[in-house]
Amino acid sequence: MKKNILAIGLALFTAAAFTLTSCNDDDTTAPVILLNGDAVMTIELGGMYTEDGATATDDEDGDLTALIITEGTVNTDSAATYIITYSVSDAAGNPASATREVNVVIVRNSWVGQYDGEHDCPSVGGPFVTAETITAGAAADGIVISNFSGTNLNATATVSGATLTMGMQTVGSFVFSNGTGTMNATGNQMTMSYTSDGYGVVETCTAIYDKL
Repeated sequence: MKKNILAIGLALFTAAAFTLTSCNDDDTTAPVILLNGDAVMTIELGGMYTEDGATATDDEDGDLTALIITEGTVNTDSAATYIITYSVSDAAGNPASATREVNVVIVRNSWVGQYDGEHDCPSVGGPFVTAETITAGAAADGIVISNFSGTNLNATATVSGATLTMGMQTVGSFVFSNGTGTMNATGNQMTMSYTSDGYGVVETCTAIYDKL
């Protein structure tokens, strides 16, 4: 009799364990991760990034938000695209992940400031440094460079992201044209080349602008 009772108990225990295991094995649905805030964000260079996080829910395990692992960083002092990854797994081991794209970008205001401009024009015989200031121009993409190339006069240009373009213009006794420039990722140095036509000399000059 005791043997029969033990056998029945063991059978019931085995059936229960099998049922629990089967239920666990049947869970093949991954959790759902929802981002707080936008999936794609754009921040101006030098701006502020706030991590909004995410939430996670599972059809079997419920709220898994506290188990989310967040990976990635955003450096708002360097223009680039950053990816933040959020991942979590449920009790059955089903993984889920989501990503946020954060674009740190150079805008016109990133160009504004005081600079030491080191210009190199072949006719001068060597580089010369001038104190120059970049301010916002009248147009939405315009800038004004004061004391451009040491002329004590203003030159104008347009910027788009990290790229500068300077069209033909007369600045005192010079005609400047074909100007192109690029701002570095941290917004503190710009390299430039341009054509200078003055005093009977037409030449290509280069310049490195270091923001003060």
